[in-house]
Amino acid sequence: MYGWRARIGVIVSPPNTVVEGEFPRTAPEGVSLHVARLGRPQGTPQQLGADVVLQTNQDLPRAAESLVELKLDAVVFAHTSGSMLGGPAYERELVSMLEHAVGCPAVTTASAVVAALRASGTTRLALLAPYPEPMTLAEKDFLEEVVTGGSLF
Repeated sequence: MYGWRARIGVIVSPPNTVVEGEFPRTAPEGVSLHVARLGRPQGTPQQLGADVVLQTNQDLPRAAESLVELKLDAVVFAHTSGSMLGGPAYERELVSMLEHAVGCPAVTTASAVVAALRASGTTRLALLAPYPEPMTLAEKDFLEEVVTGGSLF
């Protein structure tokens, strides 16, 4: 039976083609993954920036609601820029909203990255991102503020 050990919901951004292929490869036997996708924002790929990413996040409650009946054990918001660009307080709001909407523990890419960096004792980091410079710098600022409260790069 699928999901006898755990059922995990995953919410991805519209253009993401990686998570749905990679996550099942990492799941242990008995863990099922169930994916919901955010709606596509208005605009062309060249116009997509921080404002459009945050606009896309407005669809997060709908995507979360689509997972409720699955009685998940956890939900993951697998959207790096979507979970970092609004800053640490915004990221905490996303986690809270997801937990309330889906009724299970939630994690974002941002909170997972922070937990991994802290657990590993990372003190220096290089950031390579496929985003326009302002978005990459916003992610850098997020990580520095949350992980060390200072310089990380």
